[in-house]
Amino acid sequence: ITNNTEKLWGWGKIQTNYDKATLILRQKFELPKIRFEVGKETVDKFSPGQGRVLLNQFNYHPRPIFQGYKAYTKSLLEINGNFYANPQQAPKYVIFHLNPIDKRMPTMEDSQTLKMILRDYKPVLIEKNVLLLKHAIDEGGIITNHIKPLLTQEIQIGESLNLIPVNN
Repeated sequence: ITNNTEKLWGWGKIQTNYDKATLILRQKFELPKIRFEVGKETVDKFSPGQGRVLLNQFNYHPRPIFQGYKAYTKSLLEINGNFYANPQQAPKYVIFHLNPIDKRMPTMEDSQTLKMILRDYKPVLIEKNVLLLKHAIDEGGIITNHIKPLLTQEIQIGESLNLIPVNN
């Protein structure tokens, strides 16, 4: 009871300490170039570390399963992938930093979202080791990225694939 009473009476000091800690974190993780580019537009963060978005007070518009490592079933992967596939739902910008947990392969986390990001977003700038991507789809839902695959080919396990370009 004594401990709880002391905490209640000292709430102002606790709040002041939290405010100071938040200010220090905001300065450490500040992204002024990205903030200037993004403005009030919607932003998601791909890979863990949503704190950067919150500390910079961006207009956070996350996918439904915002921690990508939690999207590990077919239905959860589809929910996130469908969110990004819909131009009216997908955020205008993505702060992108491949940083999988537990030393997983990067493409194992939220693979359907990653596929949509690679298809529908284009790089804008890099700041403090994160890449800012911008939605490359116009209001009519047309992809303006126009990235075409260089090669599409099925191969069997153990089969070699020659990636040396052939001059045409």
